[in-house]
Amino acid sequence: MKIILLSGGSGKRLWPLSSNTRAKQYLSLLEAPNGDLESMVQRLWRQLGDAELQEHTRFATSIEQMELLKRQTGERTPLIIEPEQRGTFPAIALAASYLYSIAGVSLAETVIIMPVDAYVESDFFEWVQELPDRLRESGSQLMLIGMAPKSGDEQQPPLGSGIYAFSLDYMISKLIALSLPIHYDELYKQYSKLSKSSIETALLECETSRSVIYYNGLWKNLRSWRTISEEIAFPLQEQEKIERAHDQSQLINHLDIPIQIIGLSNLLVAASPDGILIADRLHSNQISEMLQAMNAKPNYEEKHWGHMIIVDKARLASGGQVVSKRVFIAAGENMSYHLHFNRSETWTILSGEGVAIIDEELRPVSAGNAVTIPGRTRHSLRAITDLELLEVQSGAELAEDDVINLGIKWDEIISQSNLV
Repeated sequence: MKIILLSGGSGKRLWPLSSNTRAKQYLSLLEAPNGDLESMVQRLWRQLGDAELQEHTRFATSIEQMELLKRQTGERTPLIIEPEQRGTFPAIALAASYLYSIAGVSLAETVIIMPVDAYVESDFFEWVQELPDRLRESGSQLMLIGMAPKSGDEQQPPLGSGIYAFSLDYMISKLIALSLPIHYDELYKQYSKLSKSSIETALLECETSRSVIYYNGLWKNLRSWRTISEEIAFPLQEQEKIERAHDQSQLINHLDIPIQIIGLSNLLVAASPDGILIADRLHSNQISEMLQAMNAKPNYEEKHWGHMIIVDKARLASGGQVVSKRVFIAAGENMSYHLHFNRSETWTILSGEGVAIIDEELRPVSAGNAVTIPGRTRHSLRAITDLELLEVQSGAELAEDDVINLGIKWDEIISQSNLV
């Protein structure tokens, strides 16, 4: 049995906390057994470890999310990389080609597809281990795992969970029938040519040899504020009175300013640098409709080395632009080695220690230091300890694509810069 966890989507439905650069599955919103907060990804990976299933599992994720996923689950977490987001069917097709041509998995092996936003209890994974036998007993090519109606709600029809089981041979045969490559490297090269589609439209609607099996335990897909608010950990802030815990309102605040709820009940309030959401808990699903018209670049961005928050933007009287960002680089991580043509930067180190490269010159930096980087200057920054800085960008026009990347890994940057 091989399990593929789908974790490549942008997951913007938890706006303003989630965005294109910080998908909902990486938000630390759930309470872990030790009382700490963990993300959907971390919870699911922990449960698979408890069930001794991690060695049978791989994440299918986009190249943009690769470093963030590794940071949350470990550097050695097995990944199948998608060059871009194109929907669940292309992701599953690419994963199947990887299992077949790279991992050398037998065509007779059962493959189980599971979304990473599934919220289940640990005994679910004991049930999962029975799926290969259930697939064989069904005699079907494709098995869908459904969720049985809740007790007392027999009028509600069973729902599809997003979990599928099939033999690897089934999916490889589908790729051949669609004239798609069955080798991972070749399918990866042609990935952008694949139609964006879901497994439901690509396979489920046209597959005649299929069956459904129902799981009767706890199951939720945490795909919206309404569903996740039932499980989310909402710790009371210091300034909040304990009585607010009884008004059925929930508040999560990622800003550095206090927010209070007074005299109102059944509210969901979420605040981040990208906005503030105030919604009736029963109508919070309508956020999906609003997001269709929102294309603004997020003010908070996750990076493979840490994160950054835009704290101020200004257009000067002279016509130039200034953008200020608060930047965090985790210990041992580094920015890419890059340059800008149309802007200069000034770094003011707020805390921690690191090493900067400015035009092939190494400079130690620590709290209180300021570093000026003129336009067309090659630069990078590595954190020795956790490092925080204020970055001020200035120029006639500040464009996000005004960057030329020259290197990613620190050893490679040092080598190509002839530094020791």
